[in-house]
Amino acid sequence: MKAILKFSFPLFAVVLLLQSCGDGDDEIRDISRIDPKANFLQISFTVPDAGGQTENFFYDAAGDTVTADVLVLNQGEYSVTVFFSDRENPDNVIELNPRITDNSEDFQVFYEFNAAADSVVTSFEYQDADADNRPLGINTQWTLSQPTAGGETVRIFLVEGLDKQAASLAGGVYNEGMGGEITLDAVLSLDVQ
Repeated sequence: MKAILKFSFPLFAVVLLLQSCGDGDDEIRDISRIDPKANFLQISFTVPDAGGQTENFFYDAAGDTVTADVLVLNQGEYSVTVFFSDRENPDNVIELNPRITDNSEDFQVFYEFNAAADSVVTSFEYQDADADNRPLGINTQWTLSQPTAGGETVRIFLVEGLDKQAASLAGGVYNEGMGGEITLDAVLSLDVQ
């Protein structure tokens, strides 16, 4: 009897182990669902005085090559909204703006205009903030006052996990000493008529 029990117990344990290691419904099929990364940017410029007329532009780093639209706009004031998403898997697009706004204390969108663009973009303001009234950058206001001469660019980048207690963040200036990780970094050309 003892011999049967000695043989049965290890056999039973092996069967249980094999059963528990089988293909189950709780298997993670798409790792990007755990830690999605921004690789696609949509920028919407809305003219408040023109009945909500909107122009959309795109930056796509999800594939093998990066594609970026040229921001072709007329002079004027614009409400600008950026939308981030993870499109690495086209069958499983993950919109990231809800995650960013729900965790706004950990994120900020930065905008850097090159020297040539400073004379074209004469006003830029953050229109949203986190719970501590620090800039977020999903919604901004731009004033484009002059036509471009060529070479004007804007760098739009999303930083996650930075030290938002840093005083210079209020001015929208970022340096790597503040910590955080740049999860999307887009440089787009400006063409203002």
